[in-house]
Amino acid sequence: MKIVKLRIEQYLGIEELETEVGQLALIEGGTGAGKTSILDAIAGAIGGDKAAGRPRLMRDGADKAVVLITLDNGLTIRRTVTAAGSRVEVAHGDRKIEKPQAWLQQVFGPLDVFEPVTWLNKNEKAQAEDLLMLLPLEVSQERYAELSGGILLPDVEYDGHPLAVLGKIEKALYVWRTAVNAEAKGAAATATEVRSGIPEGFDAKAVRGVELREKFDELRDAQAHNAQMEGEQRRLAKCEALMADLAAQLDRAANEAEMVRDWLAENSPEDTAALEEAVATFEEQKRVLGQFDYATERAFIARAKGGEAEALTALIETVRGEPARLLSTAPSPVEGLSVDETGTVTIGGRPLGNLSGGERVRLALQVAKARQGSAGLMLVDGLEQLDADLRAEFLAQAEADEETQYLVTLVTSGPLSFASPVATSNDPFGEDE
Repeated sequence: MKIVKLRIEQYLGIEELETEVGQLALIEGGTGAGKTSILDAIAGAIGGDKAAGRPRLMRDGADKAVVLITLDNGLTIRRTVTAAGSRVEVAHGDRKIEKPQAWLQQVFGPLDVFEPVTWLNKNEKAQAEDLLMLLPLEVSQERYAELSGGILLPDVEYDGHPLAVLGKIEKALYVWRTAVNAEAKGAAATATEVRSGIPEGFDAKAVRGVELREKFDELRDAQAHNAQMEGEQRRLAKCEALMADLAAQLDRAANEAEMVRDWLAENSPEDTAALEEAVATFEEQKRVLGQFDYATERAFIARAKGGEAEALTALIETVRGEPARLLSTAPSPVEGLSVDETGTVTIGGRPLGNLSGGERVRLALQVAKARQGSAGLMLVDGLEQLDADLRAEFLAQAEADEETQYLVTLVTSGPLSFASPVATSNDPFGEDE
């Protein structure tokens, strides 16, 4: 589907223009002659006001602007712009197409003005990203979750082209792994620091098996025993006094004294200082045991986080390899497009930076064509920015491409002109609306 005739009235800087259009239309003229305005008029007529890329579409002083495009199948596209807005009609004679903007979008795609020099001047990385985004890849939510560690990561937007999403997943996993490594490193450092304060030869198992209460019970029993001895000694003294003072009670007191002597003979004072020292020592061991357990816990966390970081590293490598896996089965809109084992985008097995000037021009055209709709219309601005050899190569390739119609601007020193002859008859506008 090709444009065969174009008429523009009061649109942008163009007062009136009517011309026939061939398969390759070269729009020439000086700076400010209106070359780009013609491309913007076509883009606006087909894609809508936003596609024209200008804030004001009517020529100064005009109350209406019209762009009329006649196609080789007899269809006409008429875009009328007024202060109230714009409307578009697509018709074949008296028969009009319903929902014309949706139809145009389906046929012509996201029509825009292609600037070959802008694309050719992009760095190799940016060109590679553009190429990869043209590939029709599909990745399910389940696969995204698998690549994201079993979950959909909250910081990743999973809508959009799969290659862009995979890049976001890789970045998020890298941030996650950095945090895990930091936590593992902190836990390991804490474990090392705490262990440095634990006495050499500390037997955690032996200390863990004894309750501190048992030592306190031993101390309490010893203290009670000693208190009992002191009481019994006071009692003996009292008894001896009573024996001296109370003859009548002598026998009973003697017997009682004998019993006390027997008990004292069977018992001796216990060394509470040693027990007190043992209790204090055990309290310190319990404190050290707490340090030991904390250091052990942090060391375990460090090992666990280290393993998690290793798993994330493996996942990152899988995500990095996912584009190549997807590309190996995806149909390519660009001839020879591939990705090697290092992730480098290649054309015919060569990196983009190794392509010749003609190959780069051919690639730029393929990129532009991959973006266009089924109608095969390409609007190219700024051909003069290419050097003479590349310009000739571009025009030769465009002329040989019978599937696509090219409207190309070129700055020259002369007035505005088309390669196609100007037609002045068969005015398709009819009466003003």
